[in-house]
Amino acid sequence: MTVSSRRKIALRMFMVRLLPKTPWKNLIAKKIREEVQRVAHAVPVKDYDARLSV
Repeated sequence: MTVSSRRKIALRMFMVRLLPKTPWKNLIAKKIREEVQRVAHAVPVKDYDARLSV
């Protein structure tokens, strides 16, 4: 996710700093992890042969 303005960057950083103090931090962290996993699985990775050719 990219942020387009200084105000949005400041707001995002404020929310990240506030996160440890919130009672719903696990819910928010779960949503962040889900988004990261979704993006990570969308990136194609070439499958290499595990055997070494010596």
